[in-house]
Amino acid sequence: MLEVKRYCKKYNLEFDYKNRCFYAYRKHDSLGRGMYRKTIFYKKNTYYKDWHLDMRKDEKNSFGLGIFPKGNTKVKVLIKD
Repeated sequence: MLEVKRYCKKYNLEFDYKNRCFYAYRKHDSLGRGMYRKTIFYKKNTYYKDWHLDMRKDEKNSFGLGIFPKGNTKVKVLIKD
């Protein structure tokens, strides 16, 4: 969890201690599609879970589902995931 806190501090992301989560961003188009796979649609208030969170320091700004410090869609990232 220390790595997550450092990431949040470095990129000025909101870290929620009570709910053990932080808020980051994705970039979606007007149809709710992600940046890389235009055939996958994301819906508001829906829980998505990836099989891993990529915490490697050499992998810039990646937390599994393509979570970044900037974007047009705010997302809640659970620490347990």
